[in-house]
Amino acid sequence: MGSLRAEIFGGLRLSREGVALQMRGSKRCLIVATLVANANTPVSVGSLIEVLDPIGSERDPQNALQAQIARLRKVVEPLTSASGSQWLTTEHNSYRLRIDEMDLWEFRHLVRSARSLGADQPLEAFATYRRALSRWSDPFGMIGTSAEFTGLIQSLELEHLTVEDEMLSSLLDCALRGEAYSGGASTRESCAATVDQARQMALSEPLRETRSATVMHILFLAGRHAEALSVFGQTRHALREGLGVGPGPQLSRMWERVLNHDVSLCHDVSRSPGVTNEPVRSLDPGPLCAAITALARYPGQLSILGAEQSGKSRLVRRWSETQDVYERVVWVDLASDSLTGLEDGAVSGSTAVVLDGAHWANGRVTEMVIDLRAHYPELFVIVTGRDPIGLEDEQIVRIPSLVSGHRR
Repeated sequence: MGSLRAEIFGGLRLSREGVALQMRGSKRCLIVATLVANANTPVSVGSLIEVLDPIGSERDPQNALQAQIARLRKVVEPLTSASGSQWLTTEHNSYRLRIDEMDLWEFRHLVRSARSLGADQPLEAFATYRRALSRWSDPFGMIGTSAEFTGLIQSLELEHLTVEDEMLSSLLDCALRGEAYSGGASTRESCAATVDQARQMALSEPLRETRSATVMHILFLAGRHAEALSVFGQTRHALREGLGVGPGPQLSRMWERVLNHDVSLCHDVSRSPGVTNEPVRSLDPGPLCAAITALARYPGQLSILGAEQSGKSRLVRRWSETQDVYERVVWVDLASDSLTGLEDGAVSGSTAVVLDGAHWANGRVTEMVIDLRAHYPELFVIVTGRDPIGLEDEQIVRIPSLVSGHRR
């Protein structure tokens, strides 16, 4: 008798014993898709009629459905009568399509295998997740865009996103254990390729902040610190543009830890209870300049905070000399009690503004930043000082002392 196989990834296909079955006509494909979506389960005549004739244009919808079922039986079982059907059966007031194999089931089997490997074998789990996801494509193809399949497609896409998140978590486990780049060539290539994909996976789903935090951690461990921080900047921008909210505590904390080169990010804390969350205290200004550049690609306000003589001004000077985001960086020395640099026309086009020495401005900096951003919504403002200025969307970088030399 052979077996009947259904495939839904990238489009709907049926085959028997490896031979593709031809399904012609959009209405018949909708019926098949509904039966496949409910494989091995009876689907009521009423449900199938709703799919076949959603607006009630058929004079006799039940007869139209019976005609479609009869044609489908001839495709699936050309030499079998309706009463002897093995794969498309009539049960009371329902129809059932018996499916023996389906690519969706194979995907789910691989996912279950990956989950069973878990944290004990992260490299094997990662490879299995990757194999599963390599099979995924748009469920049901164009048929899946039909209104009748909206709920099903949303459910499948959520399943897909969840598995992507689990794969990224397994890759992070590999990196924390030092396994991501220590295996064979194919393993190293797979891990490296997924790290390259991870950034886009985070940016495509900005509302999944746990995913963004995981990707930032992965990029940090790969030595791609500026990219890790740019994930935060772009996610923050997407959240504000789409929902009018900022990043949550988990993602903000990851941003702070990456920015400060927190050494505990390089260890699996759950297996190394002695590791603390103290940041590295001897920082080269180069990575911090790259971090500022990543954040500066989007409008907003960044405060560079530190104690007296911690090197705040020097760091921002270094950034302004090496950055390639803005044509001009307008520097305002608040210690001189002068707003030189903010005269009419100075803040125009591609410009960033640095307000250096907020602690000298007697509390006027917050008002200045609000006024600047009200007039120039696309502006990026850097404030150096000792304490936050108190804006709701303020981003903060706290720095230790930099290398020796003149500091302020």
